[in-house]
Amino acid sequence: MKVENLMVHMSDPVILSNNTCLPPTQRLVILMPEYPVDLASLGHYVRELAVNHISQILIMTVVKEPFASVHMANVLRYLYAFIHDPFLHVDTRVEANTNWLKAIKTVSRPGDTFLVLSDHLVRVGLFWNQPVSELIAKRLDMPVYILTVDKDVGKNGRV
Repeated sequence: MKVENLMVHMSDPVILSNNTCLPPTQRLVILMPEYPVDLASLGHYVRELAVNHISQILIMTVVKEPFASVHMANVLRYLYAFIHDPFLHVDTRVEANTNWLKAIKTVSRPGDTFLVLSDHLVRVGLFWNQPVSELIAKRLDMPVYILTVDKDVGKNGRV
């Protein structure tokens, strides 16, 4: 009897639409970029996604400069306020002096699902940028859902 090693890979990132539901997950990890985002709209959308499917959320960001930590901590607190309810445990985390890949590896757990914005890019190498959704799906083989940024909504054309 021959036993084969089968590599099971996660599917490509899934773009969320109005009728897309997240599968039940242990924890939803929301990756927040440093640029301005309409936090009220994002918070409302995340609460709708989380209903009956998710009990834990981690909102995370990586900052380039250490002094940006205070600003982004406040941004994450605002988003926390829009999402939090008694049946939903929400944590926030600001990472400095690291890159997105290392930070995600540090916080990720089995069963995590990631939510990223469609225009959230991370530096790869010296001259290239890559969507953070591809970074997670291809390098970390974890489930990723993409929230499409609507260019007509929000400050500076963000969510």
